[in-house]
Amino acid sequence: MYCVMNTLLYTYVMTVPISARIDDKDAKALDLLVDRGVFKSRAEAFRVSIAEKIAQERERVIAESYEKAYGDDDQSDFIDGAGLLGDIFDEE
Repeated sequence: MYCVMNTLLYTYVMTVPISARIDDKDAKALDLLVDRGVFKSRAEAFRVSIAEKIAQERERVIAESYEKAYGDDDQSDFIDGAGLLGDIFDEE
């Protein structure tokens, strides 16, 4: 009982209810995705879609920032030299 109460409290406190209106065609497509098991519910479909859009926008903003900072300067020499592991595999 305690776990259920905590879960309900957490859900109530940590989420913000929103409402959205979509046309019949989109509602039917959404219901089909739920029926096929792609999403557990309409709400999950909205949460996942919104999270994906936020992530895409975040990546776009980061890419735009790099473009502003480096412009057309080729960074491949720096990247090739440092790589993800730095100097670990450099042969000397």
